[in-house]
Amino acid sequence: MTIDIQLVETTLQAHINDDSLELPVLPAVANQVLQLTHNPDATNKELADLLQRDMALASHTMRFANSAAYSPVTKLVSLQQAIARLGMQTIAEIALASTLNAKLFKVPGYEWHAIEIWRHALATALWCKELARITRRNIDTTFLAGLLHSIGRPVVLQTVLKVAEDLNVTLTSEQVCDQEERFQREVGLKVCQQWQMPTLVQTTIQYLHNHQEAPSHNDQVAIVNGAASFAQHMLDPEVLSKEQLCQLEIIEQLNLYEDEVEQLLNAQDAIKGTLEAISK
Repeated sequence: MTIDIQLVETTLQAHINDDSLELPVLPAVANQVLQLTHNPDATNKELADLLQRDMALASHTMRFANSAAYSPVTKLVSLQQAIARLGMQTIAEIALASTLNAKLFKVPGYEWHAIEIWRHALATALWCKELARITRRNIDTTFLAGLLHSIGRPVVLQTVLKVAEDLNVTLTSEQVCDQEERFQREVGLKVCQQWQMPTLVQTTIQYLHNHQEAPSHNDQVAIVNGAASFAQHMLDPEVLSKEQLCQLEIIEQLNLYEDEVEQLLNAQDAIKGTLEAISK
């Protein structure tokens, strides 16, 4: 490790330790949606009214709700109809996903990488629902955990590039990505704590690859782990082939039989359609 990268790493760790890290602000509408869905007295009309204040968000939410992954019997024509058909929780998740995208994270020179991170996160969220259904586990908030499981990555990218600029240090893309991998979990936790995300989301970030050690939500963390692998296979089968996917330890840990894996893989086209619908 060169002196330059050591200096960047030390500076970044210091920012994390003393809470001087510049963290992204949760978009106001996303925060309002979350607060509304956690209010047991909230009504469908209140959520519809909130989303309709932002016509672009309302349009995006409807396009997502009408995508193949949600397979409505007939086309949904209004937010209130969509909420009645799909439920407040689902529409809230869709709206949140519509507000949190790669555009939230400005990473000059690494825009392509930020988009890849976002697409994998959204794909993971969508696969969480499929895995939760087929394993007959609790679906609640697994979408959100999947969506935010890698939220620390773009934040670390931004911070590393800013620190390097301030220190007048030039880093290779490999060095930048190494720092992303090293600090993404720690930073992701800080982001979710600031955003006051549910315990499951924070637990997922911390224990994604060792869900057995999680103090709670073990089954749901395992689902996010499996969903991330299905997302990887769908987005880049050359990196993770079907054969490799089927041999992963998480497949066995989720007690997925061969026919269930095939059933899940048959959902790929619908999930891709939803991913493209919300990514436009």
